[in-house]
Amino acid sequence: MWRLIRKRTLFVSQKQEQIKSEIAKQEKAYSKHIAPFLNLTLSGNGIFIFPLATVQEVYDEGQSMHHCVYANSYHKKKTSLLLSARDRDGNRIETIELSLRDFDILQSRAKFNQVSEKHNTIIALVENNINQIKTLYERHQIPRP
Repeated sequence: MWRLIRKRTLFVSQKQEQIKSEIAKQEKAYSKHIAPFLNLTLSGNGIFIFPLATVQEVYDEGQSMHHCVYANSYHKKKTSLLLSARDRDGNRIETIELSLRDFDILQSRAKFNQVSEKHNTIIALVENNINQIKTLYERHQIPRP
């Protein structure tokens, strides 16, 4: 039994090191992609929405919310902006994927890919600030994907 526990522990540790290494390799490209949006914060009705600023934050968001935002490599999509909606205490509510092609919300998911009770408020908050996001995008003269 102890051998099995030791083997599982070693496997988990190796997997964590592999993920850390992958994250480190992806940070440079992601930081360039997210740079125009780093100072973006949307707020209203006790909700705060901001970009996931690092690949590590994307990973943590996926782990915490139990969805595939990291596992399906959304952070590698140059046509998407990943945002996190949180409450006043910093608790995650939903993760938002916004298209940088047409500035539509592609998805907004709570834990386990559910819809939160704040879903409509979150969608409205992002939609009401699309021009601000477009301006940041255009100001940095990013070629359209």
